[in-house]
Parts: sequence; structure tokens; C-alpha cells
Amino acid sequence: MVKGRRRIVNKSCPRIQARRENASQSAYKKHPEQSECF
Repeated sequence: MVKGRRRIVNKSCPRIQARRENASQSAYKKHPEQSECF
């Protein structure tokens, strides 16, 4: 499960990074596990 989730996080990384400027706090609250992407 961890490996599968890591793959999804990698794919979401670019999209979250782009939205980070619009709402970085929202992304952190919604996906705290993806904090590494930032």
C-alpha cells in the first residue's frame, strides 16, 4: 500500500506544486503526507 500511495503522490506532486502558490496552506491541510512534494 505504501508503494502504491507513493506513486500517486509523485503524480500529484506537479499538480499540487502549481496550486501551492494559490493555496499552499490548503494543500498542506488536505495532503499533509505530500509535504515532501513541496
